[in-house]
Amino acid sequence: MPQNTSSGPSNAKMEWKFPVHSALSDEKWSDKSVEKMLRSVYKANPVLLNQPDERGMRPITVAAIQGSANALKVMLEVAGPQLAQGEDVLGLEHADDSNETAISRNLALLQQTPRFVIHEMLDNACKVMREGYIKCKLPKCVCGKCTAGWLSPRMRFRLREIAHGAYIAMLSRLDDFVAKKPLDAEAASDDPFLSFLPRRIVARGIHREFYLGYRAAFHVVRDMLGIPDAAPTTTSLRAELAQGAKEGSLDGSCTAWRRIV
Repeated sequence: MPQNTSSGPSNAKMEWKFPVHSALSDEKWSDKSVEKMLRSVYKANPVLLNQPDERGMRPITVAAIQGSANALKVMLEVAGPQLAQGEDVLGLEHADDSNETAISRNLALLQQTPRFVIHEMLDNACKVMREGYIKCKLPKCVCGKCTAGWLSPRMRFRLREIAHGAYIAMLSRLDDFVAKKPLDAEAASDDPFLSFLPRRIVARGIHREFYLGYRAAFHVVRDMLGIPDAAPTTTSLRAELAQGAKEGSLDGSCTAWRRIV
C-alpha cells in the first residue's frame, strides 16, 4: 500500500469509526489483505463502501488519493452489477474529480503511471454507471413531459453527458496548437468536435483562442441542460457566454466566439 498521507482524525479514532478508510490509508496493510477486507465488507454491509468519514471522504476517494489501483479495482469489481444498473453505490460522483490539467501536460507519459490508470478506471466506471442509469432508471416513455416540445428528460440526460465529455476531451487538443497560428489541416480534420461547426468556419482556420471559446460553449450547454425546464437555444447560449466572459467564470475568448453562434 502507498504511504499514508491522510490528515484529520487520529489513527485510533479512524480505526474505530471508519475501519475501511483506516485500512486503505495504512501502509502496513498488504494488497491481498485489503482485497479480502473489501470483499468481506461489501458482502456483509455494502453501505460501508459508500460511507463518508468526518472529512466527507468515501473509501473510493481515499483509495484514489492513496494511489491504490488494486483497492479501486476490487471495489469497482464487487460493485459492478449495481453500477451497471445505474446505482452509484460507491460515491463515484465524489471520486471522479476529472484532473484535466494533468492530462493535457503529457498524455503519453501519464498513460504509463498509476495515477492515470486510476483516473481511467474511475472514468470508465462512471460511464458504465451513466449508461446503466439511462437504461434502467430513466423513464421509457416521457410523452407530454418534453421541454420546448422536443427535449425529453432522457435526451436531456444524454446530451448533458455528451457535452461534458466533449468539454473534458477538448482540453488535451489544446496541445495541438502553435502560438499565433491556426490548427494545421490534418489536426483539424482529425478533431471530431470541429465536425459540429460549419465548413466555412473551419476553412477560415481555427486558432487556439477560438477553440477555447468553442470549448466554453460545451461547458455552458452542459450547465444549461442541468437546469430543469431549460432548453438551450442560440439566443440563450449567446447570453450565457457573454455573461460568463464578463464575470470571469469562462475563458474571455468566448466573447469573440459567441458572435458566430
